[in-house]
Amino acid sequence: MPQQAPRGYRSGVVYFPMQKWLIAVGPSGSDYSSDGGIAWEPISDEGFHAVQMGHADGSIWASGINGKIAKLKY
Repeated sequence: MPQQAPRGYRSGVVYFPMQKWLIAVGPSGSDYSSDGGIAWEPISDEGFHAVQMGHADGSIWASGINGKIAKLKY
């Protein structure tokens, strides 16, 4: 059981190797874990439905309702 679970339902997750993070997105926000999913920290309250790592440059992209698209900046 995670010590600190994500803050709600998460519909997508991706591994971000540059920072060794798991990034999870869902309709109520986004979270990340730097310890393999044991503890999660919030990134944003902005809702998304899917997350994917770009193959060309390793960037992280999320998509949501009404055509919303976002790129992770860290």
